[in-house]
Amino acid sequence: IGTVFILLAVLVIPAYGILAALLALEGMALVIGYCWRPRIRFSSPVLESVLAGETVTLTYTLENQARVSAYHVCAMLEHLPGTIERIGNPVVISCLRARETSKVTIRIRPLRRGHYEIGRLTCVSAFPFNLFSFGIHSSQPNELVVLPPVHPLQMQTSSLRTDAWTRGVQVA
Repeated sequence: IGTVFILLAVLVIPAYGILAALLALEGMALVIGYCWRPRIRFSSPVLESVLAGETVTLTYTLENQARVSAYHVCAMLEHLPGTIERIGNPVVISCLRARETSKVTIRIRPLRRGHYEIGRLTCVSAFPFNLFSFGIHSSQPNELVVLPPVHPLQMQTSSLRTDAWTRGVQVA
């Protein structure tokens, strides 16, 4: 009955046919995207303390647990603190087959010392047609301890020994 009413409306208003076709395309993209949404299990890296200003490489292992392939999966860290900058673009995996694993490398650079909770890894897929995006995120965020940068001291020991001997102080 609904199809009959749409066909009658198309006869009366021709632009309605274009609108109905676009709505059908959008509805189809929503249903297909929901059925092919990524079902991914994450393994988070173990983070140690790092120095401020150093580049940190985080390697995550993604495993597709669905019975169908996941297409155009974009992996990124969300909700990073303001003192941690992303290096590079989000990682995009074109196809992650059923029961397949893949390693994703994400690089960040902490700018200041402190104890930070970096965001959770999020995998988003906009398959098909890039109209809707469906995603999944890791269960818990990682913690990162950032130590202050260390710079070696530039001391000249020969001048210290010369000054100490002229004052009568022995230097071992």
